[in-house]
Amino acid sequence: MNTNPDQPFPAEYLRFFELFKAGDFHAAHDVLEEIWLPSRSTFYKGLIQVAVGFYHLENGNIHGARRLWETALGYLEPYPSPYMGLDVDRLRTFLREAPAVLPPVRRLSEQAAADLPVPRLLLELERP
Repeated sequence: MNTNPDQPFPAEYLRFFELFKAGDFHAAHDVLEEIWLPSRSTFYKGLIQVAVGFYHLENGNIHGARRLWETALGYLEPYPSPYMGLDVDRLRTFLREAPAVLPPVRRLSEQAAADLPVPRLLLELERP
């Protein structure tokens, strides 16, 4: 947990964004889970599911990506935007639009999944 009073966010939360931006979605999930487990925050759970959805997409698990993004949207719906420095409205827009470009299949090859026209999602924090 964050013990620096000058930093408004937990270190794990900040690291999640670094890992997500680097495309290391599994590690992003792991680091955020460290603060989600004790808090059970639905905000953190939604972000974890966004990351795991991308992890599934990379591995060709189209069904898993779609389901995780849809449930992530449900977890993130109640939060105002911005929330914890994140433009939640932009994230919700992605979560509404991205599943529509996924084909109605359970799996694809990793290459076919990489070729899908999934909108780009750049998660960045607005600095105070």
